[in-house]
Amino acid sequence: MADQTTGTTLAFHCIVEGAVQGVGYRNWARKTALALGIGGWVRNSSNHVELMYAASAQQAEDFALALASGPRGAEVTAVKPRNVRPRRFRTFKILDSKHAQPPVATPQTSAPLAKPTPDLHYDPAYRALCQKLYDALPSDLKTHNRGQSIPKDWGFSQFETAAADAGCVVSRIDAGAPRQYLMEHAAGRLGMSSTRLSTASYLDTLVANDKTLTMAVLQQAGLPTPQSHVADNIDTALARLSTAKGPLVLKPSHGSNSEGVTTNVTTQPALHSAFSKAQAAAPDGRVVIEDYVRGVDLRMLLAGDHFVVAYLRLPANVIGNGTDTIAQLMAAKNADRATLPGIGAENPIPQNRLTDDLLAAQDFTYESVPPSGHFVQLGLRPNTSDGADQITVTDLLHPTIKEACADATKILGSESLWGFDVLSEDYTQPVGTTRTVFCEANNRPFGGVFRHATHGAYVNFFEPVMAKLSPPPTTQAWTTAQWYLQISGPLSNSETDALKSLNLADAMLSDGTVALGDMTRDQALKLYFKASRHPTLLGRLALHNNAVPDVVVPSDDIIGPSEASAPIEVAETLTEAIAQAYNNTQGTAAAAWRDNVLRFHHDDRLTLWDTQAPTSLAAYLFRPARQMSLRTVLGSAGLPMTEIHVIPSANALLQLQNSPPVAGQLHLSRKWHKRTTVAVSSDTNFARLATRIPANCYPLRLDAWETEDHLNVIMLGQTPIAAGLHTAQGLHSLPEIPSTLARLSAQIATAIPGFGRARLTFRQSQNASSYWRLQAISSDLTHSDFAAPASGPAIDIAAHIAASLTETGSKQLPAAQS
Repeated sequence: MADQTTGTTLAFHCIVEGAVQGVGYRNWARKTALALGIGGWVRNSSNHVELMYAASAQQAEDFALALASGPRGAEVTAVKPRNVRPRRFRTFKILDSKHAQPPVATPQTSAPLAKPTPDLHYDPAYRALCQKLYDALPSDLKTHNRGQSIPKDWGFSQFETAAADAGCVVSRIDAGAPRQYLMEHAAGRLGMSSTRLSTASYLDTLVANDKTLTMAVLQQAGLPTPQSHVADNIDTALARLSTAKGPLVLKPSHGSNSEGVTTNVTTQPALHSAFSKAQAAAPDGRVVIEDYVRGVDLRMLLAGDHFVVAYLRLPANVIGNGTDTIAQLMAAKNADRATLPGIGAENPIPQNRLTDDLLAAQDFTYESVPPSGHFVQLGLRPNTSDGADQITVTDLLHPTIKEACADATKILGSESLWGFDVLSEDYTQPVGTTRTVFCEANNRPFGGVFRHATHGAYVNFFEPVMAKLSPPPTTQAWTTAQWYLQISGPLSNSETDALKSLNLADAMLSDGTVALGDMTRDQALKLYFKASRHPTLLGRLALHNNAVPDVVVPSDDIIGPSEASAPIEVAETLTEAIAQAYNNTQGTAAAAWRDNVLRFHHDDRLTLWDTQAPTSLAAYLFRPARQMSLRTVLGSAGLPMTEIHVIPSANALLQLQNSPPVAGQLHLSRKWHKRTTVAVSSDTNFARLATRIPANCYPLRLDAWETEDHLNVIMLGQTPIAAGLHTAQGLHSLPEIPSTLARLSAQIATAIPGFGRARLTFRQSQNASSYWRLQAISSDLTHSDFAAPASGPAIDIAAHIAASLTETGSKQLPAAQS
């Protein structure tokens, strides 16, 4: 399990707070971790769940998002991962519960608190700024919200409701992490991974995930950012401190939830501590060093360039009333917080060493009675998971700040959902009058989206999002037709029982299809997704009507091997080959930078080019472990894949030992020895396999084919650019792509939002050897094989991609970012 950027494995200790015990959270977390290829352990501890795991940066990000959702019945209020020293795990285990400690009582102490620790980084001027801006709030924004109850799955249920209200059919693709959704309306399809849209390009996401790139792009565009530098060693960081004109902020190059961030760093000892903390949290070991901007934190949420809401995020605090002690004020405020969705009882203002130190720095104790209206600072980070306030201030925000956010989306990617973190000395004043700067951007926003406002009106972010993404009502006319469910493979009694449970068995026709009746497509889609969730029908259904064209390619359409042509010399990796091809035609000096991204210098600028890699949902579906999910998405578009047969038990698997030879893949319902599939052939000992595969991996799904020969089609968007037949002798590229193959391949690409570029693999099923059907999709284009085929024309895949590069797929950075 290596990090995608550095080739290293990271280790994390994580606390999950909320109603997470007694709801199957540990078993769910173990299944999710194994599905992601993550090793470690989970256990109940006191009133929360504790985990330790090793993962790559991307795996860790996906796992943290999954942990925030949890299984049905769980109400997660906070996920708090932190980096620890590297370690490895062979699997993911459930440990015995850690002995629960008695609950912490309401804070009480009569003795003065200890002297603050030297690395506290408390800034009295920042507290004074919070006081000033709090005093300026209207009275209604000084009253803490209280809820009546916290609905289950409150966060994503907002999205599902908003999507349905906008006329979309929305379906969660599987139980994997992060959550994957497919939305369809009468005018098209859209995918969403957590809150990242399929319209967000690979480059947009790369820039958003890397704080150094985000700030560089905004800086190049002339938008306000703090002065920043990047260091990968302590000497560089110390050199920056020696030339700084004020305090510094140190943060990891990647990350969220303020993990690894230290503010107001002014001394060498403090810098050593802050650098170690940030570097430990950075997957690539790089630390961002910024000038400290003394400003309050604002979370801005935008749908593309449409401004939705602004939240003022003040660190954990209480406001004196001249009567109650700080302990009493904390208890009352925490009681209010416990009623709010996304915050709950497990996200209180904490009582810990930091709280003790901050009170001591302000000459308070828990029994102190602060003056009326006095802002008592009890935290440093502006995260609701640390007790911070989230106050709706959209109407108070100066229009120039909203305009700056909209301008930022046009630079970073106007097809994404954005969460901007902005620091401001006074957000009611124009940009430039007082200091207001961008400090982070995220095109998979979480804060503010899944946290209820503590003060002021809460805005359901997804309502304006769906209003922007959905077509006008005049185009929302779903077509009416006679719809059918086509079922792959023979039906056993269990599958027939499944249809009966869905009230569909009586509609089965003699050819095995199910007649749904005359209805609109949105009605048919809802029935399809309901049926596709049944374990015995998963991956086996396709929704179609009589107007749907053929979804197979006749074997006779594929011409056999022809004479070989001279091979084309290409670079080993596809990104390097694209750069090579681009330079050959444009006369530039482009180079591979990171996977799927090119770069080249021009004057004082660095230009990054997107090479159309798959985005969010598509990239998820192209993983081998997600082939059943891929089948579900394509089946909803009337595009069945190769036949699969359900193997419900070990006894059924054992029967294959005496059947005709089988070649293909067994798809497991759960990971086994880090595998989701098992290749089978005429040499497979099914009797032995039946004794080894655990019972919880059933039902198995067998994807069997006639021969090992297979057909590959390379797609760039909806256009096939190459095709070839793979045999035991190698790849035989096709001089021309048959119209039937081109048409079907284009339909497949259209059905998957964010498809980008990919390789389609077609095979001949055992029971349908006269046709080619889609069997798999991969992001590996095998460009070297097409450049030097065993027969047929040599095809330069990279040159096709290079020719498609456009200015709209590029971003400008200062040359120093090289």
